[in-house]
Amino acid sequence: MARVPDIIPISDLRQDAAGTLQRVNRSKQPLVITQWGRAAAVLLSGDAYRPGARERQMRTLRARGARELRAG
Repeated sequence: MARVPDIIPISDLRQDAAGTLQRVNRSKQPLVITQWGRAAAVLLSGDAYRPGARERQMRTLRARGARELRAG
């Protein structure tokens, strides 16, 4: 079963940014930041972000290569 992400209001992030970063780095789980009661951003640890960033970069390169092949 998927884990429900942690959620905090942006005011909590403003009040304790260092503590929030420690929490995210320790848990390795995404943290949803809300503003005016709606999700505004997702905070990830660097370790959690890197694998996804590499995958996104590879998808971008594959798409670019496919476009170049179609264009000749």
